[in-house]
Formats: sequence, structure tokens, C-alpha cells
Amino acid sequence: MKCYLQRTAKEIANSIYVESAGIALYCSGEPLEGDMRLYAMRRGYELKSHKRKFAYDADFVNFDMLIGMDDYNIRDLQFMAGSDENRKKIYRMTDFCCRFSDYTSVPDPYSEDETLFERVLDILEDGVEGLLRKV
Repeated sequence: MKCYLQRTAKEIANSIYVESAGIALYCSGEPLEGDMRLYAMRRGYELKSHKRKFAYDADFVNFDMLIGMDDYNIRDLQFMAGSDENRKKIYRMTDFCCRFSDYTSVPDPYSEDETLFERVLDILEDGVEGLLRKV
């Protein structure tokens, strides 16, 4: 797979809509964890959103792609999909990676050493670049 973009992220950003949602019950209303916000800020990202719980009844209808970070997310999304049409919308973030293609999931930085936050951002940036190439 070649890893380059023919259009800029700004050009693409005007034609897509992205939201983040969690599957766990505690994924609702609270701001994102401080550590993730801090590491993201160091790279120039401003994470203003609050946690939102995945709404399977609406999100499968409202979104063309549902992207899970790890095996648990993928399993839960496939369970909630209810139809083959919805299952076709499910992707794994690492499926889009070029530089970090040896990763099969995005690690959970909260269960490991703090340096993993940097690696998670590396993987996500790589995956987003690949995703932008796809769309």
C-alpha cells in the first residue's frame, strides 16, 4: 500500500463528519481524560468534546463507517450491528495504518506506561492518514 495523500486534510474535512463514542456505560457526558488531552495538546490537538455513549439504534443509521480501536470494540459493534449491512460499516482503526501496520489494535494507554500515550497518538495519526486515503 502506498502511503500518501493526494488531497489535503482540510480539503477532505469539509466533506466528512466525524464523532467519537464509547461503548462502555461510563462513556457519557464527562470530558476526555486529562492525560489523553495533555498528550494530544502537546501535538497541537485540541480535544474539546465530551464522552458520548455509542447509540447503536442511531449510529448505525447516521454513519457510513464505524471504527473500533481494539478487539473488544469490534466484537461489541458486530454484536450490536443486527444486520450484514451494518456489519459492513465496521472497521478497525489499524486496518488503515501504513507505518504501524504491525499493530492489530490501538493499545489502551491507561493500562500501561505513560509513554504509551505517545505511541497511541502515532498509531491514530497513521490510521487517520490511511482512512483519509480511503475516503
